[in-house]
Amino acid sequence: ASLAVLVGCSGQVSGRGGGDEEEGDSSADDDAVDDGSSGDDGIFGTGGRGGSGGTPPASAGLGRLTDSEAKACTGTLDPGTLPPRRLTRREYNNTVADLLGDTSSPAKDFPSDERVYNFDNNAAALSVSAALAEQYQQKADTLAQAASTKLCANNGCTKADIVEGFGLKAFRRPLEAAEVTRYGKVFDQGAKTNAQTGAKLVIEAMLQSAPFLYRLETSGTATSGLVKVSPYEMASRLSYLLWASMPDDELLQAAKDNKLGTTAEVRAQVDRMLKSPKTERMVESFHEPWMALAEVFSLDKVGFPAWKPTTMADMKAETAAFVSEVFRSNGSLETLLTAPYTFVNQNLAQVYGMDATGMTSSLKRVDLDPKQRLGLLTQGAILAHEAKPNQSSPVLRGKFVRDAILCSPPPPPPMNIEIKPPDLDPNLTTRQRFDLHRNTEGCKECHMLLDPVGLGFENFDAVGKYRATENGKTIDASGELIETDVDGAFNGVSELANKLASSDQVKRCY
Repeated sequence: ASLAVLVGCSGQVSGRGGGDEEEGDSSADDDAVDDGSSGDDGIFGTGGRGGSGGTPPASAGLGRLTDSEAKACTGTLDPGTLPPRRLTRREYNNTVADLLGDTSSPAKDFPSDERVYNFDNNAAALSVSAALAEQYQQKADTLAQAASTKLCANNGCTKADIVEGFGLKAFRRPLEAAEVTRYGKVFDQGAKTNAQTGAKLVIEAMLQSAPFLYRLETSGTATSGLVKVSPYEMASRLSYLLWASMPDDELLQAAKDNKLGTTAEVRAQVDRMLKSPKTERMVESFHEPWMALAEVFSLDKVGFPAWKPTTMADMKAETAAFVSEVFRSNGSLETLLTAPYTFVNQNLAQVYGMDATGMTSSLKRVDLDPKQRLGLLTQGAILAHEAKPNQSSPVLRGKFVRDAILCSPPPPPPMNIEIKPPDLDPNLTTRQRFDLHRNTEGCKECHMLLDPVGLGFENFDAVGKYRATENGKTIDASGELIETDVDGAFNGVSELANKLASSDQVKRCY
């Protein structure tokens, strides 16, 4: 499977696509926006992947797999079919920044990307609404005006510079002959006024075209079997995976030189790319939705004086800084779950009950007592989010571990069950209050999976502050994992984190 990923195995689909052009008519460019369905026309093949029909374009490159490569792609591996991947708002902003030098994040005005399991880059869910199409048009006009002014001021305003030079970067591949002709006519029309107008019209058109707005893989043919993606397609696979943006000049040059076709060549580029600060984009774009950090901003807490409007942003920043530090140090999932340090400022230190002496509003790395706090699971962004406004929640915290860490969610509750935590009682601990609800028919089947995990978090209150007692009683933070590959008892989150860090199931889930 690893070889299959590196050499770029792709499944075949049938249907007419952007790779099938007749008499200079590039249908892929004309269908820049669509409802995301896999119809028979335009860039969408009947299997949901564009550009699979007709003759492979000039950029097809490596073409079909060799026998040995095809063997590596067969067996239990099914590469599936690829839908046209529309750029997300994050990818659009990054691409515009790298392509045009515009760091204004123009996609912030776009409609929100549809989320699937918190992630915003599920290709099948990313359609184009009328509102988004209108935004594409408006932003293309504004961006093209600024870009053409800059290019022409730097003497990069000839037809070849704009159509072929700029087009190579915008489309992440060389333009085909028919495209060069079509965009050349657009330039000529604008150049009747002046060269900058010609450049503006071409850039504006390209920023609304399918090859810019979508990642289209068109090197396949409509025959059975597997194909190998082209060097330029591999360049985009790598750049959008590791940088959430377009390929840089070195990747494009490697594609031009046909040096992205072997495992060693791809690995060399990956090693280079991982050293770039751009990789932080990938780290953030995965971990933020994985932990639902965007939802941290909507939290409200009752009865916790240290909780402030800025606390939510500080917690999100803490986790972002922590994840970035782990990635830069050794990139280990085990470290992510068990690192004995975090990042706090004066506000967070007060919320967590830590010593805030000498701290400011800036985040500072601090060492932790590993018997109390350890790794990701003891950070406020998770502890406060997976809790109620006025109390901790063994159910939510247990569900987070089951869902996000183990990929083993419990079945949904019965339709007729009213979901509410047991009422607060000043004479009982949370564990005592939840004992009754865990023994209720219709509830216990699921809660035997959730509560024994979530109760291990009981040393942390609703805002993530460590506590040894609740309502004057010593907290029992013992718990148990069942139906996992690391089943067994644990006491507190630190022991739970170490068990999870040793789990192959957790590694596969992550």
